[in-house]
Amino acid sequence: MFTVAPICVDYFIYIAQLAKMDINFIKKYTPTFISTTMPSRGKRKRTQPPATKKSDSSKKSDSSSSSSSSSSSSSDSSEEAASFIGVKKVSKRYRAQIKIGRTTKNLGTFDTAVLAAKAYDSESIKAKKPLARINFPDQVPKNYEPAKKKLRSSNTLGFRGCVKMGKRFKSQIQVGKKMLHLGMYKTVEEAAIAYDRAAIVHKRPKTDLNYPNTDHGPRPESEKEKRKKEEATM
Repeated sequence: MFTVAPICVDYFIYIAQLAKMDINFIKKYTPTFISTTMPSRGKRKRTQPPATKKSDSSKKSDSSSSSSSSSSSSSDSSEEAASFIGVKKVSKRYRAQIKIGRTTKNLGTFDTAVLAAKAYDSESIKAKKPLARINFPDQVPKNYEPAKKKLRSSNTLGFRGCVKMGKRFKSQIQVGKKMLHLGMYKTVEEAAIAYDRAAIVHKRPKTDLNYPNTDHGPRPESEKEKRKKEEATM
């Protein structure tokens, strides 16, 4: 006797078997098979495509772009603080501090780097710092006179860039790691003026000059230059 194929049998094989059977067998088993295996003839529901998940690489790119934007903003603010003297970024604010001698004085924290820089300048003007150490030199008071740099304790001549050699005085200036010889002079005042002229050429601050309030003329001639002139006129 013929046995009914399992439900898992392919539908087309089942149709081929039905062709060999009588009508009673077909009426008995077809409804059950059709109800369990045949798809319904109703309207098919449109299934929406599954939402595409972002790949790990796209997630990483999004996170990296957000982190890069945040890091760029923080780097911009730190660069802004670095562009001013005596200003340092602390969290989301800016700290102003000044060093006077060996003591560092805290001037407080401010919302912007500009406000911190102005607080530093105000204290720098009181300490008579050179213009090169002020953030806004165009805003200093009129007739502002920065304090002159103190000479070393070993300097017994009272002038910068002057060394006594016998009865004469040598003028010299250090530029980088090189010591430049400026000439030999009869008086220490001439050697000091020669140093000042060289300091102006090399853009030293006014506080480095021996005569900061003097309008320096041409550099005084050294003894060697004078001797050459005398030999040329003879």
